Amino acid sequence: MCENHDFNCLNDRSPEPANPITIDEIKIAIKSLTCGTAFGNDCILNEYFIECADILAMHLCDLFNGILNSGFYPTSWTEGVIIPIHKKGPTNDVEYVPQY
Repeated sequence: MCENHDFNCLNDRSPEPANPITIDEIKIAIKSLTCGTAFGNDCILNEYFIECADILAMHLCDLFNGILNSGFYPTSWTEGVIIPIHKKGPTNDVEYVPQY
């Protein structure tokens, strides 16, 4: 399975391994993705996974199960970027709360 992967560089220990993830579960998760949404810190669009599901599913399955078996997950998976988008009111007043 993932014998060639070294997970020693990862520093967050998960509580306990879960049941192995199946390729079918990966494909179901990919089918639930929507197109036209923003990418995350990895800069990978959902369209990449959707278009390449048949090729990627097995590799993602190996990767996720390797992470589950090691008990460690990448710290970067806990990070995200939140960008506030102005919708109403003065743009220079961060304290403004719109009245609904």
